[in-house]
Amino acid sequence: MAAIDPADPDLFAATAASFIAGLLRSGLRVGLGWGETLAAVVRFLVPGAVSDLMIVQMAGGLRDQAPGIQAHELVGQVAALYPGSRVGYLHAPAIVDSEIIQVALLHDRSVEGALTAAAHSDIALVGIGEIADTATMFRYSHVSPDDRARLLAAGAIGSMNARFFDQAGQAVDTLESRTIAVSWGQLDAIPTVVAIAAGAHKVAAIDGALRSGTVDVLVTDEETAVTLLHGVHSTPA
Repeated sequence: MAAIDPADPDLFAATAASFIAGLLRSGLRVGLGWGETLAAVVRFLVPGAVSDLMIVQMAGGLRDQAPGIQAHELVGQVAALYPGSRVGYLHAPAIVDSEIIQVALLHDRSVEGALTAAAHSDIALVGIGEIADTATMFRYSHVSPDDRARLLAAGAIGSMNARFFDQAGQAVDTLESRTIAVSWGQLDAIPTVVAIAAGAHKVAAIDGALRSGTVDVLVTDEETAVTLLHGVHSTPA
């Protein structure tokens, strides 16, 4: 757990970006999620000595316009910082309207190839979202109010890379049959999964994500780290 004491959000993002930059090595394949926290960190990455990265998208995009935080934007921004780097885009929504659409997309060669490439990442960078109206997945209408109600009824406490989990860190399968993203098993198999999330409003979600066993490194703020280490977390609304 890398704990950061942020005087302001920009300081948190800048310090997190410095930490992430220290993990990069030439030739690595880096999987990226999406969201406001991860986008803020990407903005503070600076060109470094590494090169020839493969930057890949690990989940489909948001349905509504959400400029600056979409995975395909972040993938391009990171690749542009490091000479010789390539990109792997996933041309699909993160959550589709039906299982039939999901099955069809997963059999599309472009989508299948993108997810396979992402599953073989050396490092994955993801955010953690809470189940709240203000969370990215809900604020941009990507998950309907009815689906949010179903998720809460099933015990969902948070999301990571467009997949939902409960307080014990177990997958909540409410939307699994409509999701286009690296699977839980594939995420777990990536050697280094770095989750970046901070704030009291995310403590319960972060706790659940850690219990899933898929997170290898958590980058958070000092107050959240102390709360987690003391086993104190909130309950969903």
